[in-house]
Amino acid sequence: MIVWVETSDDLALVERIRGQVSDLDLALVVQESSPTLQHSTTDPHAFAFVWFTRNDSSSDHIVVHAAAAQSGASHELVREVGDGTMTPRGELGSATLEAAALVVREALRELAATEPPAPAQITTPAPRKRTAVGP
Repeated sequence: MIVWVETSDDLALVERIRGQVSDLDLALVVQESSPTLQHSTTDPHAFAFVWFTRNDSSSDHIVVHAAAAQSGASHELVREVGDGTMTPRGELGSATLEAAALVVREALRELAATEPPAPAQITTPAPRKRTAVGP
């Protein structure tokens, strides 16, 4: 999973996300840049892309975006988190950060459920060595 970050709030949110997804089998890669279509080719093995937007940097409100990374996939999840109250220094509140991290976790689970299953690996057993049985 690639998480695009632009602000200190995004970085604080990444730490919460690390805690929420620590039991999942995925690598979290942080890229400090704005998400663009060109970024979708940065890691062909990425499972998902996550990024955040804020319309008002002085309120306790953030929009979480999560999209499948497969080429041709058009599944994007968008969730708004926070009550929008004004904050003293424009920082997101602890509850909003934690709720946004939970949203990312659930988005990843939903994306995984919509992803086609990997092809089955069929292995054939090696032929058994025949041994002669005595007279």
